[in-house]
Amino acid sequence: MTALEIDETLVEAHGALAFTIHQFDWDWSGAERHYRRAIELNPSLGNSGHHGYALLLSAAGRHDEAIAMIKRAEVLDPLTLPLKDSVGLVYLMARRYDDAIEKFRSLLALDPASPLLSWWHEGLGKAYGFKGQHEDAITEFQRAVDLSGGEPTSKAWLAWAFAVAGRTSEAKEILEELKEPSKQRPAAYDVAVVYTALGEKALAFEQLNEALEARVYWVSFLKVAPEFDSLHSDPRFQDLLRRMNFPE
Repeated sequence: MTALEIDETLVEAHGALAFTIHQFDWDWSGAERHYRRAIELNPSLGNSGHHGYALLLSAAGRHDEAIAMIKRAEVLDPLTLPLKDSVGLVYLMARRYDDAIEKFRSLLALDPASPLLSWWHEGLGKAYGFKGQHEDAITEFQRAVDLSGGEPTSKAWLAWAFAVAGRTSEAKEILEELKEPSKQRPAAYDVAVVYTALGEKALAFEQLNEALEARVYWVSFLKVAPEFDSLHSDPRFQDLLRRMNFPE
């Protein structure tokens, strides 16, 4: 805000402020206004405007606009790998799982030595899991766990894959391992994902409340994230959306 008081035309400041007020204040309209201003000031800059705006649109459930925006960002900034990862994410939130699978597969083929490799296997695992290809999902999440050196988020999603495949004992075994005091803990959001898949709604909402208070990044996608579809009819879920000022 200080930067913009000095120079209102700073594109990066608009993009950074948009992300910040969306993530920490749940100011959806204010964030959209600053993303649009960033794009207006420099229509050729993919990462500061188009990329963030696409993710905001996706989280708000405006999927067609989000896909068009993220594709535009990729054209403008074709060498930024996290942006390409976001293309797959936007497809996941739009339930376009085949498109997400194609995108994550292309990324894995593009750079087999990328430090983002575990992310891409996670993205592919989610697409397979949401599509009902459970064994393929388990394979991809196991690869993500191996590549990340046992990173807690990857382990939590592997537990999710086991749970949705009906292999609940294996899911619970991973969950108990993640709770061990000596272990690095996953974010509350990731734990909520596992509890939801196991049908433990009360525990899932407990973790989602914690994730909301901590402003865990992924909470901003709560309204559209397929992993929480089974919670939508619960009044506690609608209360979370109200607290986050989700647009209707």
